[in-house]
Amino acid sequence: MPKQTDDVKHLKVPDDLKLSLFFVGDDFIFFDSSKSFEETLEQDFFAYDIYFRYKLDIWLPWINHQESIQLLLRKWKVNREELDNLFKNRKSEEALKSMIHSINYFLCYLYWSNGENVKNLVKWESEIEKFALKPINSVERLRFIMKKPNHYSAFIQLVQLFEEYTKIYYKKNAIKK
Repeated sequence: MPKQTDDVKHLKVPDDLKLSLFFVGDDFIFFDSSKSFEETLEQDFFAYDIYFRYKLDIWLPWINHQESIQLLLRKWKVNREELDNLFKNRKSEEALKSMIHSINYFLCYLYWSNGENVKNLVKWESEIEKFALKPINSVERLRFIMKKPNHYSAFIQLVQLFEEYTKIYYKKNAIKK
């Protein structure tokens, strides 16, 4: 466990963000000001949303989301290739960690591209229902994915969600210009 300093802070995950897929028990994350945005995304689930709760001086990825979305999509592309190989080789248990990270990336993508930080993972369904931008039946499909994330069918559904939502996102940005 890193020692808490001015550059590294030990933060308790708020209860309303403790969805069991991502957090179990009294989870803590670490804010390390020396880490890049990409390193932080890889290290902790919903880190920037948690940092925001603690009123830390951070970049807000949902305000100017073009850059953060590009990084999320690059991270997804790497994970997708890894997951594709794992599922092809019937290593579904090994795929679990990468699937959970990919679900995290998709949820951040959905929230941030709608100009929102992740406020409540316990009630994620009702929050997503309110979004103007989202794939068709996104709540039902995410529920399916989260129920058995190491199943091949969940991976295929996540691939489809990313593909559909990316089209929606880019179409919205093209119209906006």
